[in-house]
Amino acid sequence: MAETQDHDASIVSIAGVNTSDLYFLAVLSLPTHPTEVTSVIYTLSYAGNASSQVVYTVDTWLTRMDRSSGGVFYAVSIDGELHYSRNGFWHVLDVGVARGLNSVWAASDNDAFAVGRSGERARITNGVVQRIDDSAARNLYTVTGSDRNNVIAVGDSGVIHWFDGQRWSELESPTNYNLLTALVRSESEIYIGGARGVLFRGDGTRWEKLKAPPDLNITSLAWYGDRLYACTRPVGGIHVLTPSGLELIKSLDVTNLKAIGDHLFAIGGRLVAFYDGAVWRGGNLEL
Repeated sequence: MAETQDHDASIVSIAGVNTSDLYFLAVLSLPTHPTEVTSVIYTLSYAGNASSQVVYTVDTWLTRMDRSSGGVFYAVSIDGELHYSRNGFWHVLDVGVARGLNSVWAASDNDAFAVGRSGERARITNGVVQRIDDSAARNLYTVTGSDRNNVIAVGDSGVIHWFDGQRWSELESPTNYNLLTALVRSESEIYIGGARGVLFRGDGTRWEKLKAPPDLNITSLAWYGDRLYACTRPVGGIHVLTPSGLELIKSLDVTNLKAIGDHLFAIGGRLVAFYDGAVWRGGNLEL
Protein backbone atom coordinates (compact mmCIF):
# COMPACT_ATOMS: atom_id res chain seq x y z
CA MET A 1 0.00 0.00 0.00
CA ALA A 2 1.48 3.34 -0.98
CA GLU A 3 1.12 5.51 2.12
CA THR A 4 0.05 9.14 2.00
CA GLN A 5 -1.10 11.56 4.65
CA ASP A 6 -4.66 10.38 3.86
CA HIS A 7 -3.77 7.09 5.48
CA ASP A 8 -3.74 6.42 9.18
CA ALA A 9 -0.34 5.29 10.48
CA SER A 10 0.68 3.94 13.85
CA ILE A 11 4.27 3.14 14.83
CA VAL A 12 4.04 0.26 17.31
CA SER A 13 7.61 -0.99 17.80
CA ILE A 14 11.18 0.26 17.50
CA ALA A 15 14.48 -1.61 17.79
CA GLY A 16 18.12 -1.16 16.85
CA VAL A 17 21.59 -0.19 18.01
CA ASN A 18 21.83 3.61 17.87
CA THR A 19 20.35 6.64 16.08
CA SER A 20 22.04 5.61 12.82
CA ASP A 21 20.89 1.98 12.98
CA LEU A 22 17.19 1.78 13.84
CA TYR A 23 14.15 -0.18 12.69
CA PHE A 24 10.49 0.43 13.34
CA LEU A 25 7.19 -1.32 12.65
CA ALA A 26 4.24 0.77 11.44
CA VAL A 27 0.67 -0.31 10.74
CA LEU A 28 -1.01 1.58 7.86
CA SER A 29 -4.72 1.73 7.07
CA LEU A 30 -7.36 3.77 5.26
CA PRO A 31 -9.91 5.57 7.48
CA THR A 32 -12.65 4.20 5.21
CA HIS A 33 -11.37 0.60 5.63
CA PRO A 34 -9.72 0.48 9.07
CA THR A 35 -9.63 -3.33 9.20
CA GLU A 36 -7.68 -3.59 5.92
CA VAL A 37 -4.13 -2.92 7.01
CA THR A 38 -0.59 -3.16 5.73
CA SER A 39 2.29 -3.61 8.13
CA VAL A 40 5.72 -2.30 7.20
CA ILE A 41 9.12 -2.61 8.86
CA TYR A 42 11.41 0.28 7.96
CA THR A 43 14.99 1.23 8.58
CA LEU A 44 15.45 4.59 10.29
CA SER A 45 18.57 6.73 10.52
CA TYR A 46 19.14 10.12 12.11
CA ALA A 47 22.56 10.57 10.49
CA GLY A 48 21.79 14.13 9.42
CA ASN A 49 18.13 14.28 8.44
CA ALA A 50 15.82 11.41 9.27
CA SER A 51 15.70 8.84 6.45
CA SER A 52 14.00 5.48 6.05
CA GLN A 53 13.44 2.63 3.63
CA VAL A 54 11.26 -0.47 3.60
CA VAL A 55 12.68 -3.74 4.98
CA TYR A 56 9.51 -5.87 4.95
CA THR A 57 5.86 -5.35 4.06
CA VAL A 58 2.85 -7.63 4.45
CA ASP A 59 -0.92 -7.22 4.13
CA THR A 60 -1.73 -8.26 7.68
CA TRP A 61 -1.74 -6.62 11.08
CA LEU A 62 1.61 -7.10 12.80
CA THR A 63 1.05 -6.16 16.43
CA ARG A 64 4.66 -6.05 17.71
CA MET A 65 8.24 -6.46 16.51
CA ASP A 66 11.58 -7.15 18.16
CA ARG A 67 15.12 -7.67 16.84
CA SER A 68 17.79 -9.90 18.32
CA SER A 69 21.31 -8.71 19.08
CA GLY A 70 22.46 -10.60 15.98
CA GLY A 71 19.98 -8.79 13.72
CA VAL A 72 17.15 -11.33 13.37
CA PHE A 73 13.69 -9.75 13.18
CA TYR A 74 10.66 -11.27 14.88
CA ALA A 75 7.13 -9.91 14.47
CA VAL A 76 3.76 -11.31 15.54
CA SER A 77 0.35 -10.87 13.95
CA ILE A 78 -3.32 -10.63 14.81
CA ASP A 79 -3.65 -13.86 12.80
CA GLY A 80 -1.49 -15.80 15.27
CA GLU A 81 1.58 -15.89 13.02
CA LEU A 82 5.27 -15.30 13.64
CA HIS A 83 7.09 -13.44 10.85
CA TYR A 84 10.87 -13.73 11.11
CA SER A 85 13.97 -13.08 9.03
CA ARG A 86 16.70 -15.63 8.39
CA ASN A 87 19.74 -15.24 6.10
CA GLY A 88 18.14 -12.37 4.23
CA PHE A 89 14.77 -14.12 3.72
CA TRP A 90 11.47 -13.75 5.54
CA HIS A 91 9.44 -16.70 6.81
CA VAL A 92 5.92 -17.02 8.26
CA LEU A 93 5.12 -19.57 10.95
CA ASP A 94 1.61 -20.36 12.21
CA VAL A 95 1.85 -20.43 16.02
CA GLY A 96 -1.72 -21.74 16.31
CA VAL A 97 -3.19 -18.84 18.29
CA ALA A 98 -6.64 -18.21 16.80
CA ARG A 99 -7.39 -14.88 18.51
CA GLY A 100 -3.98 -13.41 17.72
CA LEU A 101 -0.63 -12.59 19.26
CA ASN A 102 0.05 -9.35 21.15
CA SER A 103 3.75 -9.28 21.87
CA VAL A 104 7.10 -10.86 21.01
CA TRP A 105 10.51 -10.80 22.65
CA ALA A 106 13.71 -11.89 20.89
CA ALA A 107 15.80 -13.85 23.38
CA SER A 108 18.46 -14.65 20.75
CA ASP A 109 18.91 -15.17 17.01
CA ASN A 110 17.23 -18.58 17.28
CA ASP A 111 14.89 -18.14 20.21
CA ALA A 112 11.77 -15.95 20.60
CA PHE A 113 8.82 -15.77 22.98
CA ALA A 114 5.30 -14.65 22.03
CA VAL A 115 2.03 -14.22 23.95
CA GLY A 116 -1.58 -14.22 22.86
CA ARG A 117 -4.99 -12.69 23.44
CA SER A 118 -6.31 -15.82 25.19
CA GLY A 119 -3.30 -16.27 27.46
CA GLU A 120 -1.17 -18.41 25.13
CA ARG A 121 2.57 -18.45 25.78
CA ALA A 122 4.78 -19.71 22.97
CA ARG A 123 8.49 -20.31 22.70
CA ILE A 124 9.80 -20.62 19.15
CA THR A 125 13.26 -22.17 18.85
CA ASN A 126 14.73 -22.72 15.37
CA GLY A 127 11.21 -22.67 13.93
CA VAL A 128 9.81 -25.19 16.42
CA VAL A 129 6.83 -24.00 18.50
CA GLN A 130 6.28 -24.98 22.12
CA ARG A 131 2.97 -23.49 23.25
CA ILE A 132 1.14 -23.40 26.58
CA ASP A 133 -2.53 -22.34 26.72
CA ASP A 134 -4.40 -20.68 29.58
CA SER A 135 -7.63 -22.34 30.72
CA ALA A 136 -8.85 -18.94 31.99
CA ALA A 137 -8.10 -17.31 28.58
CA ARG A 138 -6.63 -14.17 30.19
CA ASN A 139 -5.30 -11.71 27.63
CA LEU A 140 -1.51 -11.30 27.82
CA TYR A 141 -0.24 -7.89 26.69
CA THR A 142 3.53 -8.13 27.06
CA VAL A 143 6.35 -10.65 27.16
CA THR A 144 9.95 -9.73 27.95
CA GLY A 145 12.98 -10.98 29.83
CA SER A 146 16.60 -10.59 30.83
CA ASP A 147 17.59 -13.89 29.16
CA ARG A 148 15.92 -17.09 27.96
CA ASN A 149 15.91 -18.43 31.53
CA ASN A 150 14.14 -15.41 33.00
CA VAL A 151 11.05 -14.43 30.99
CA ILE A 152 7.94 -12.60 32.25
CA ALA A 153 4.50 -12.31 30.63
CA VAL A 154 1.72 -10.13 32.11
CA GLY A 155 -1.92 -9.44 31.35
CA ASP A 156 -5.55 -9.25 32.43
CA SER A 157 -6.58 -9.43 36.09
CA GLY A 158 -2.97 -9.01 37.20
CA VAL A 159 -1.79 -12.35 35.81
CA ILE A 160 2.00 -12.87 35.83
CA HIS A 161 3.67 -15.87 34.17
CA TRP A 162 7.37 -16.67 34.57
CA PHE A 163 9.53 -18.94 32.39
CA ASP A 164 12.68 -20.33 34.06
CA GLY A 165 14.24 -21.90 30.98
CA GLN A 166 12.34 -25.18 31.37
CA ARG A 167 8.71 -24.46 32.23
CA TRP A 168 6.13 -21.73 32.76
CA SER A 169 4.66 -21.05 36.19
CA GLU A 170 2.10 -18.50 37.39
CA LEU A 171 3.39 -16.12 40.05
CA GLU A 172 1.33 -14.74 42.89
CA SER A 173 0.30 -11.27 41.78
CA PRO A 174 0.16 -8.16 43.98
CA THR A 175 -2.85 -6.81 42.02
CA ASN A 176 -5.99 -7.82 40.18
CA TYR A 177 -5.86 -4.79 37.85
CA ASN A 178 -4.82 -5.42 34.26
CA LEU A 179 -1.04 -5.43 33.79
CA LEU A 180 -0.03 -3.85 30.48
CA THR A 181 3.76 -3.78 30.62
CA ALA A 182 6.81 -5.28 32.31
CA LEU A 183 10.54 -4.66 32.51
CA VAL A 184 12.99 -7.35 33.59
CA ARG A 185 16.46 -6.17 34.60
CA SER A 186 17.48 -9.37 36.41
CA GLU A 187 15.94 -12.24 38.37
CA SER A 188 15.82 -9.99 41.44
CA GLU A 189 14.64 -6.77 39.77
CA ILE A 190 11.34 -6.86 37.87
CA TYR A 191 8.94 -3.98 37.24
CA ILE A 192 5.27 -4.40 36.29
CA GLY A 193 2.77 -1.67 35.44
CA GLY A 194 -0.76 -1.28 34.22
CA ALA A 195 -4.24 0.10 34.70
CA ARG A 196 -5.08 2.77 37.29
CA GLY A 197 -1.47 3.64 38.03
CA VAL A 198 -0.49 0.13 39.10
CA LEU A 199 3.30 -0.04 39.43
CA PHE A 200 5.34 -2.60 41.37
CA ARG A 201 8.99 -3.55 41.78
CA GLY A 202 9.93 -7.01 42.98
CA ASP A 203 11.65 -10.34 42.43
CA GLY A 204 8.59 -12.40 41.51
CA THR A 205 7.95 -13.41 45.12
CA ARG A 206 7.93 -10.13 47.02
CA TRP A 207 6.52 -6.93 45.51
CA GLU A 208 6.90 -3.29 46.53
CA LYS A 209 4.16 -0.86 45.45
CA LEU A 210 5.53 2.29 43.81
CA LYS A 211 3.58 5.55 43.80
CA ALA A 212 2.00 6.49 40.47
CA PRO A 213 -0.98 8.63 39.34
CA PRO A 214 -4.11 6.46 39.84
CA ASP A 215 -6.00 8.12 36.97
CA LEU A 216 -3.49 6.98 34.34
CA ASN A 217 -2.69 3.65 32.71
CA ILE A 218 0.99 2.75 32.49
CA THR A 219 1.52 1.31 28.99
CA SER A 220 5.31 0.98 28.74
CA LEU A 221 8.41 0.89 30.96
CA ALA A 222 12.08 1.42 30.10
CA TRP A 223 15.35 1.67 32.01
CA TYR A 224 17.57 4.53 30.91
CA GLY A 225 20.49 6.27 32.62
CA ASP A 226 19.98 4.33 35.88
CA ARG A 227 16.35 5.43 36.17
CA LEU A 228 12.96 3.93 35.43
CA TYR A 229 10.82 5.71 32.83
CA ALA A 230 7.15 5.12 32.05
CA CYS A 231 4.62 6.37 29.50
CA THR A 232 0.94 6.72 30.24
CA ARG A 233 -2.51 6.92 28.69
CA PRO A 234 -5.09 8.32 28.12
CA VAL A 235 -3.19 11.55 28.79
CA GLY A 236 0.07 11.04 26.92
CA GLY A 237 3.14 11.66 29.01
CA ILE A 238 6.59 10.37 29.92
CA HIS A 239 7.35 9.99 33.60
CA VAL A 240 10.46 9.17 35.61
CA LEU A 241 10.52 7.31 38.93
CA THR A 242 11.73 9.48 41.82
CA PRO A 243 11.81 8.75 45.57
CA SER A 244 8.34 10.32 45.79
CA GLY A 245 6.92 8.30 42.86
CA LEU A 246 6.39 8.81 39.13
CA GLU A 247 6.83 12.43 38.00
CA LEU A 248 5.89 13.83 34.59
CA ILE A 249 8.89 15.12 32.62
CA LYS A 250 7.49 15.37 29.09
CA SER A 251 4.01 15.64 27.61
CA LEU A 252 4.00 13.46 24.48
CA ASP A 253 1.22 11.43 22.90
CA VAL A 254 3.14 8.13 22.83
CA THR A 255 2.43 4.53 23.77
CA ASN A 256 5.83 2.81 23.97
CA LEU A 257 9.33 3.47 25.31
CA LYS A 258 12.60 1.71 24.52
CA ALA A 259 16.19 2.42 25.53
CA ILE A 260 18.51 1.99 22.52
CA GLY A 261 22.21 2.82 22.71
CA ASP A 262 22.67 6.22 24.36
CA HIS A 263 19.05 7.32 23.88
CA LEU A 264 15.56 6.73 25.19
CA PHE A 265 13.01 6.44 22.37
CA ALA A 266 9.28 7.17 22.58
CA ILE A 267 6.85 6.19 19.81
CA GLY A 268 3.18 6.57 18.95
CA GLY A 269 1.19 7.52 15.87
CA ARG A 270 3.72 8.87 13.37
CA LEU A 271 5.93 10.22 16.16
CA VAL A 272 9.44 9.04 16.97
CA ALA A 273 11.06 11.10 19.74
CA PHE A 274 14.39 10.42 21.41
CA TYR A 275 16.11 11.72 24.53
CA ASP A 276 19.85 11.95 25.27
CA GLY A 277 19.45 12.71 28.97
CA ALA A 278 19.20 16.45 28.40
CA VAL A 279 17.18 17.25 25.26
CA TRP A 280 14.27 15.64 23.41
CA ARG A 281 14.47 15.51 19.60
CA GLY A 282 12.59 13.88 16.74
CA GLY A 283 9.15 14.40 15.27
CA ASN A 284 6.50 12.93 13.00
CA LEU A 285 7.70 10.70 10.16
CA GLU A 286 6.31 10.92 6.62
CA LEU A 287 5.28 7.30 6.17
